[in-house]
Amino acid sequence: LGEHGMERQQQAAPEGAETTPEQFLNDQEHQRGVQRMQQDVADGTRYQIEQGIADPNRTCIAGWSYGGYVAFTASFMNMDIFKCSVAGAGVSDLRAMLRWVRTGSRDNDVNGGGGGGQQSPAYQYWTDAIGDPSRDDAALDQFSAAQNANRVTIPLLIIHGDEFDSIVKHSRWLAMLGSNAYDFLLYVNRWVNYFRRKLGFPYWSLAAYLKHKVKNA
Repeated sequence: LGEHGMERQQQAAPEGAETTPEQFLNDQEHQRGVQRMQQDVADGTRYQIEQGIADPNRTCIAGWSYGGYVAFTASFMNMDIFKCSVAGAGVSDLRAMLRWVRTGSRDNDVNGGGGGGQQSPAYQYWTDAIGDPSRDDAALDQFSAAQNANRVTIPLLIIHGDEFDSIVKHSRWLAMLGSNAYDFLLYVNRWVNYFRRKLGFPYWSLAAYLKHKVKNA
């Protein structure tokens, strides 16, 4: 990308690289975490523009998955910086996402999934991280593109779907296995860090550990 005139920046952890994942989840008061990460992207881009690294007239944002969510949100919150946005497989409605995690919606989904209930590890994780729709609905809507579509003033390309995923389309059992394994991983990680806190140890990510082991196997 650099050979084509593109620059790269690496964001530090929100408000300093010393912030641990556990502190991040516990200290953000739910939606503040999403807000601060969005602000980090905006501040980093403004810095590059101010330094003459990026062209303010040709600066766009694109992302996939969580990056797609950031691109969605930038289309109505950061129009002063970005001239266009590409949101790939991003969440556009946080309350709808939480509802899907809690109750599921299998009628029109190739993958199905969701529907773990209020006590599921996935639902507990997300309500801890971004907010509980029973009490934080206004804050969730504030950072949801679907609830702010009338504020979008820049070109926005949305890419989303599950028909193109060969695993999801042709091997549903494998997709369900992965979904259940992920829920179990969140459940185990919660208890592992509960006991680590009791023993005075810092936060440790089981998911990151397993990912590293698989990657280097």
